[in-house]
Amino acid sequence: MNAGKMDRKVSLNQPTQSTDNFGQTSETFTSAVSVWAQKRDLSAKEAVEADQIVASIRTEFLIRFRDDITTEWEVQLVEQPRTIWKIHGILEIGRKEGLRLICTTKDAPR
Repeated sequence: MNAGKMDRKVSLNQPTQSTDNFGQTSETFTSAVSVWAQKRDLSAKEAVEADQIVASIRTEFLIRFRDDITTEWEVQLVEQPRTIWKIHGILEIGRKEGLRLICTTKDAPR
């Protein structure tokens, strides 16, 4: 992997369950680790969902190999914290050289 192309600092967020005072559980995401990544936008589209136009961006993040990431996690750019990507696929590059995280923006239709 070319470290020079890994020019984006991303936060990998994992889901956590929390319980409020009334016993209701809710899922929130907390930052598990920040890593350097290469970001490549693969495609963009718009769709009508529930009478609203919803835009989605399919993006690939290349990171160094880790064995703790699952498709339940999220990716968030540190310099652009309002955009969150849901991980849909994790592909290994080489023999534990790196990972390709295939993601779409979180509010995108599936």
